[in-house]
Amino acid sequence: MEYQAFIRAVEERTDLSTADEADDAVGATLVTLSERIPDQEAQDLASQLPTEVGSYLTIADGSTSFGFDEFVARVLERETVTEIDERDAAVEHAQAVIAVLLDAVTSRESDDVLSYLTRDYERLFEGVDPEEVWGPGWRERLGEAG
Repeated sequence: MEYQAFIRAVEERTDLSTADEADDAVGATLVTLSERIPDQEAQDLASQLPTEVGSYLTIADGSTSFGFDEFVARVLERETVTEIDERDAAVEHAQAVIAVLLDAVTSRESDDVLSYLTRDYERLFEGVDPEEVWGPGWRERLGEAG
């Protein structure tokens, strides 16, 4: 998937009206994800994405344990879109970015990411059909590696 297609897909899944706003949401979400998963996993994920998108995954040092609520708080803090001042908007943006991310990478890579997230991250996948992405039993694989 090319950068413009990735950004356009995020725009289409959210209330964001410009590519810059969508890129901001992508950056906020992926930098936060990179803090949550191991560095090597973030690099593996980045290698399957357009350079402009993948670079967000290599900014932070990863593998810090924090839950979904902290994930959303960090996304909200990082987004610079002036209209974003509500937690619900940050959740929607993060869900859209993750949905597009999962469409852009291999199922093995998305399964690896899933294994580093705890059960409370289930809410992050509301924009996708987890059974289609990971198959039956996907909830049991949450947090396997982390």
